[in-house]
Amino acid sequence: MLLTCVTVFGVCGTACWAAQDGWTLAALRALTGLGLGGVLPVTSTLAFAAVGDRRRMLAYAAMFATIPLGGSSRRPSAKW
Repeated sequence: MLLTCVTVFGVCGTACWAAQDGWTLAALRALTGLGLGGVLPVTSTLAFAAVGDRRRMLAYAAMFATIPLGGSSRRPSAKW
């Protein structure tokens, strides 16, 4: 499940650069969102399983708090 969702997320997200019109871009972004929607529950479960009961909420909060870092780290390379 995780590998399939990550593949859909990665392939469709990467294919967005080749979109020729707005409808194609919208369809690819929708598929990217479906892939991400499958990744988040699985990674949440893995984060819960990796830590003890006392640190469960901290792990969950840290996981979701760092998601914007991935998007913002791509910004400098976009200028290139």
